[in-house]
Amino acid sequence: MQYIEKSDIYTFSRTLFFIFLFRASIDIPLEFTKIGGIGLGALINLFVFFITCCLISAQKFKIPQAAIRPFLIFIIFGLISILVSPIPIESARSFFSVITYVSVFIISYYYIYSGGKYEDCRNVIIYSSVVPFFFAFFEIFMIFINGEGRLYSTFSHPNIFAFYCVLIFSISMIDFVKKECDIRGRLLFVMFFSVFCLLMTQTRSAWLALFIVLLTYGIFANRKFLIYLFLMTSCLFFIPLVQDRVIDLFSGNDVNEVLQGEALNSYAWRKLVWNSSEDMIFQSPIFGHGYNTFSYYFEDFFPLPTDKNYDAHNTYVQVAFDMGLISVFAYLFIYYCVVNKMRQLLRFDKVKYSISMGLVFSYILVGYSDNMLFYLAYNWYFWFFVGVVYFDKNSEVMFEKYER
Repeated sequence: MQYIEKSDIYTFSRTLFFIFLFRASIDIPLEFTKIGGIGLGALINLFVFFITCCLISAQKFKIPQAAIRPFLIFIIFGLISILVSPIPIESARSFFSVITYVSVFIISYYYIYSGGKYEDCRNVIIYSSVVPFFFAFFEIFMIFINGEGRLYSTFSHPNIFAFYCVLIFSISMIDFVKKECDIRGRLLFVMFFSVFCLLMTQTRSAWLALFIVLLTYGIFANRKFLIYLFLMTSCLFFIPLVQDRVIDLFSGNDVNEVLQGEALNSYAWRKLVWNSSEDMIFQSPIFGHGYNTFSYYFEDFFPLPTDKNYDAHNTYVQVAFDMGLISVFAYLFIYYCVVNKMRQLLRFDKVKYSISMGLVFSYILVGYSDNMLFYLAYNWYFWFFVGVVYFDKNSEVMFEKYER
């Protein structure tokens, strides 16, 4: 209770504080509230958007350019893609999730410029992992008993939990490495358990994401760490679970085997999906076919028999198909703006900004094999953290002094 009352986020908005504290814990319960695809999760999304509107209204509707500029082109094309969609209501509902990511980013701006501190952002995100890790502990026990299974804890899919673990590890690592806080013991435990849970999710792209975070830290902040990184990575290949997931990439790569009753591995199947959608992407290259319509048209272009329609499992293919090729560049422009700002601030805090840049780099790269825009809970934590780092006033002051 003492932590809650002292938190700047709690002072800034009690509702937002509890949303950030517990949103990682309620994915599965929210699924049971859905009626016709809409449930309590939609109400929480609306509430976050409403809070953003209230903050903007309090500033006489002056939207901060630094907060909206990276997303503006992408939002415009997203709204157009709703108009051209054959299922506009579904497209609007889906794209509203993206609007909430922008809302969270804008909220981080107002939070920082109302006097909020990075440390309280760090704390609320790390404490949000208490419930997911508690459930993960018992789920791991059941996986060992059954001898198989992927860990997903309180999330609706193992991949989402995996990327959440990468985020928790990265945020914890910042203060553990800097040695500027009195909870390094707890942070070490969080980091260790995050990695253990990450391995148990069996999500290869998230493993790669963590490697990118650590590699970026090693390149920009601590070159000696690169030696330990490659040694640790080599040791991981002696773990049977890791071996199995890596070996799986080299089997089931021939599409012709599917016709003979064999199964494609997940990566080969995704490549087949991406290649199959190419012709339809170029049929509507400017505005796309409508946001979140990839699965709607799936049977029209996928060459193999299927009893289910799938999304692209590739953010860039999904965006190109749904919103057009220009939107892919607009999407990448978002991360260019973020990384460019962090790069400028790197000289003032190499640890924080190298790890933060690593998170952004990993997000960009794993978009190659995952539908990152669909991972709502993870994106809220990701964009709130990135926003707080991006708008950190202490770094801004140092940067202005340096420029003078």
